[in-house]
Amino acid sequence: MRVMGLDLSLTGTGVALTDGSTALIKTGSLRGCERLAHIRHEVTSLVFAPDGAMVHLVVIEDYAAHSPGNEAPKAELHGVILLALYDWSIPVALVNPATLKKYATGKGTAKKEDMKLAAYKQFGREFPSNDECDAFFLRCMGLEATSGVLRRDHNTDAMRKARAEALTKVEWPEVGR
Repeated sequence: MRVMGLDLSLTGTGVALTDGSTALIKTGSLRGCERLAHIRHEVTSLVFAPDGAMVHLVVIEDYAAHSPGNEAPKAELHGVILLALYDWSIPVALVNPATLKKYATGKGTAKKEDMKLAAYKQFGREFPSNDECDAFFLRCMGLEATSGVLRRDHNTDAMRKARAEALTKVEWPEVGR
């Protein structure tokens, strides 16, 4: 199963690729439609593996609709990416930020540092950015939800239960292989 994770951001979108590697799409000084077009171009170029095969599923962290600040630009970015993936007929699962945190750490209120520590303790992975760490866990969720494939040797019973609960809170689309 080829699953990609995306932590969309206007300044640095985290991407977890189908091979498990991560990347950060930076926008620099771009603003407005130029920035949206740049992120869309980069994301759509990554949905294809080097052999030309397309991803089966993209798991995206949903934006927090009730967070303080101007949410319109984030909503625009989500809309642009969702439409681009729709145009390629790529199924998408949206994950609430608290659900992602619960899946990764066992607590829906975890901080960014807790996410990075969980990635290190459970998978031996370190990430240069919080966005890449989030994208990594989004991909893990997609892999576990669609195929049950996930390294579990460092997970306690409590973590397995938290992960199972988190997975049930996501509306998973039908995916082909």
